[in-house]
Amino acid sequence: MSPPNPEGAAILSLCKNGHSISEIARLLKLHRGNVRRTLKRGMVGDLPCSGHPVSAAPPRLKKIVAKQIKGNDARSMRKMATDLNVSQRRVVHGQLRMFPYKFHKKQELSEAKKRGRKNAYDC
Repeated sequence: MSPPNPEGAAILSLCKNGHSISEIARLLKLHRGNVRRTLKRGMVGDLPCSGHPVSAAPPRLKKIVAKQIKGNDARSMRKMATDLNVSQRRVVHGQLRMFPYKFHKKQELSEAKKRGRKNAYDC
């Protein structure tokens, strides 16, 4: 969603004075769509948000989760979510903008094994 237009009051006053959308856009050097959207809304501020407000206290929750992750970055998100009594998605995606992944071990060759492999194929 785009931020509110800072020239909203000017757009509304020019419209009341009888200017067309194209004239207002040209005068204020804005896109016609922005002018039309502001006029359709009919007010300068944002419209009220729909939906149920967040019940968990976000700043407090964010601090707790960040502190726990900083202490132990391999901490289970599922355990943390059950301890804090919130959903796992809210903990990670909503508050911290982090994307969890499981650390996968991969096969690695040590330097000694690399040298051994090189020598084995030398003719």
